[in-house]
Amino acid sequence: MKNLSETLAAYIRGKVIDATSGRGGARLETRFIFHGPPLALLRPVYDSLVAEGGIEIRNADGVSLILPVLLQAPSSIERGQNPAIGHSGLCDESHLLHLRNDPHSPSFVALVPPGQHHNRSVASTTEEFGVGVQNNSSHAPFDDWWSDEFIQRLFAKALEAIGLSGDALTEFRGLARLAAEAVDDVEGSEGTRNAAWLLLSRLFSIPAARLDLSPCQAAALACGMPSSSAHLSAKVLQDVLGQLSATLADGFGTGIAQLSQEVPSEVGEALNQFLAHLRDRCTVPTAFERATPAFYLPDGGAQVKPPPSWWGILTAERWLELMAEEPAEVGDLHIECTNPIFPVGRGMPAIVRGDVALSISAGGAGGANLGGITLERSTGNTRTKRIMELAANADGTFGHHDDEVPVHKAPVAYKVAAQDFKSASIKVISLEHWLPGILICCRVASKLSPPKRPARKAAAGPELETTLLLPGAGRYEMALFVSPDVSIERVTGIADDATEIDDGRIELKFVRVKDGEYQVEIEADATYQMDVRYRRVGAGATETCRVYVTCTDTAEEGCRSEFERLIKLNRKHLERFDGKSVVQLDRHARISSLQSWLLDEQNVAQSFRPMVLAEDYAEVWAPPDWSKNSGMILSKGKFLHDPRPDSALFAPPRNFVEARREIARRIRETDDQSGLLESAKLGAWLARQPEFRELVEAYLD
Repeated sequence: MKNLSETLAAYIRGKVIDATSGRGGARLETRFIFHGPPLALLRPVYDSLVAEGGIEIRNADGVSLILPVLLQAPSSIERGQNPAIGHSGLCDESHLLHLRNDPHSPSFVALVPPGQHHNRSVASTTEEFGVGVQNNSSHAPFDDWWSDEFIQRLFAKALEAIGLSGDALTEFRGLARLAAEAVDDVEGSEGTRNAAWLLLSRLFSIPAARLDLSPCQAAALACGMPSSSAHLSAKVLQDVLGQLSATLADGFGTGIAQLSQEVPSEVGEALNQFLAHLRDRCTVPTAFERATPAFYLPDGGAQVKPPPSWWGILTAERWLELMAEEPAEVGDLHIECTNPIFPVGRGMPAIVRGDVALSISAGGAGGANLGGITLERSTGNTRTKRIMELAANADGTFGHHDDEVPVHKAPVAYKVAAQDFKSASIKVISLEHWLPGILICCRVASKLSPPKRPARKAAAGPELETTLLLPGAGRYEMALFVSPDVSIERVTGIADDATEIDDGRIELKFVRVKDGEYQVEIEADATYQMDVRYRRVGAGATETCRVYVTCTDTAEEGCRSEFERLIKLNRKHLERFDGKSVVQLDRHARISSLQSWLLDEQNVAQSFRPMVLAEDYAEVWAPPDWSKNSGMILSKGKFLHDPRPDSALFAPPRNFVEARREIARRIRETDDQSGLLESAKLGAWLARQPEFRELVEAYLD
């Protein structure tokens, strides 16, 4: 099998010969520009093509001609003078223009590395091939480079040459993309994609390396993934690195020390070697978490090398064993609550009114082989623990409706398991059976500790305490859920640094959204306390639930929208930025709240109906009820004659609603199920996903 340089040289030679075949005339005029890898990888391609002076072609008369091959090098490279007209060599961009204008020898083949200036006068009279010009520019986004047809063809060719095919080929193409994006993120190569091209070169070099590894193991080595003795799927290898980065989040030394406890000496030595490798390649755990394959990679050169001993010992199965996780041999089980009354964020319990409806599915290639499923329900009380076998529904899906939810003071845990599948679990709070009687949430919270009694109850202290972690200081809308026998009476708030001031506590207005649900707005800066006074039916005194709010600091260089991020990325060659640009949504603006209500999975099928905002909208700011006209008025005022048609008259076509649901789902998924239009990559979807274009057409039709 040819390596990358040989593959590119053969491709260029074949392209030029095919394009000139059959051309005649006393003076053949033909010009080509190949856009390819960085100079270091393009130089061997050039050497191969000029071994015999250039590329030999034959015109229609059978006359043999030699086309000179020119390697355009940046000004920073020592290249000497430009070659003579009609000869091969290293040159600058102006030489190509001189050749184009020369009446005697206007033909050539130019090799151009990424990021070189593109002269339109030359390009307009030449045939360009290889990587697309825009995708190979210094300011092209990674997604555009990866999606380029030529790049995709090269990666597929490299993986097929290793011996991958079918589902394995598809999986490892996804793994290669993840690895290429990681190394590209870490490398500061001014848009040349040098690290990503080196990854491609390593894949091409595998057949000749004779590593005594399986195709999957060799591909994993080149991509910076752990080895696997049981041929685990690419998805599982990716998950292993995700778990490893979480394990080492508190420090490399601390994490490795925890994993090294009571392990065989061989494994302990491998862990020490890995720690030394990691400290040599990465200094910040957060960087390791962001681009794990780039730092796990044993060697980032152009040729794959025999792996170090630690890579062979610390297989994916070994990592899972050290981190006390079970390998998913066939696929992963997925469980979700299908009747939540509040969006379910990552790591958050689902909230339901009464009964719990669950849906179970399987991912990976083994989904079709899923047999019986065991469902375990636990509340921390052995008397209410239940284990049951689930049979498939008529359509092959699995589900469960729990209409006997026990009383619980901690979220109810539902865990599903099946043979050869990785188990899955979900936590649910049923308000009708929720012993604390109250629950405080926020749509954008990244962590929630449900209310519980404090370890030491002070005489004047609260009966319940709960904590919330929010992303940065600003305005937040807190959702208050109560059981049917509980009502809210008073809400107060105070900044943590003002708790010692008697008059520091302020009254907070709470708005009733619907039965058992209220909303409160707070202005939090770093830390905040909110006290909710509530009363149970038949109780003589009120009780207090204290909410401790902590706002995290955001370190990324934020953009307000995907459009702004693309503008900043496009100007990277003109302006230097300290960090990687990411979209940071302005969650504190009311328009963001309104948009999140419109996109909510519970509302999106009805939120196209017209709503009314008056000057006093802030006084009653809460999620609208789109099922009735009065619920879509954010004002204390009332219409004498409502000009809007009755809600029952809005009967949109079915395709409209289904397309609206799907578009909203895509937008929400751009930011952990709470994405907004600003974070959606609409342009990329339209350009690269035909199914999204069809979806938009169905929505607008």
